[in-house]
Amino acid sequence: MNSPFAQLLMALQTYVAAQVTEIKHIDQDFGQLEQPDPPVSFPCLLVDFPDTQWTQLQHYQDGKIIVRLKLGYDTYSNSSQNTPNATIQTALNFYEIEHKLYTKLQTWNASGLLTLPLIRLSSTTEKQEERKLRVRVNDYECTFSDNSVTT
Repeated sequence: MNSPFAQLLMALQTYVAAQVTEIKHIDQDFGQLEQPDPPVSFPCLLVDFPDTQWTQLQHYQDGKIIVRLKLGYDTYSNSSQNTPNATIQTALNFYEIEHKLYTKLQTWNASGLLTLPLIRLSSTTEKQEERKLRVRVNDYECTFSDNSVTT
């Protein structure tokens, strides 16, 4: 595969599957979590590249790539102060998985594929209460040099 996006997706799938074994399904984000019965196993990680800015250098381009990672969880439990501690820990486990993913990906360079490694930019929650899903969106930035066309 020559596409930087295909290479990065495949590297992410392999690396995350080995490093964050709690994640059961890793795929491209095609809107699976917006479907009434999402065709994924939970917890899942959906990957997209929503924005890339390219800079022309001498005989190649550097692309500043935004990597959007959606973590989807189907467990929705009470975490109020009156809930038993064991239930709260289960309810908040998605934060632990998100943190583990961050510790594995922050400054990861995809086995040398990237010229600048992944750096987390933002973390947000995507509202999915009607489906009893918890979705966390983490955006990372990295840089890839594409020298597949010479001028």
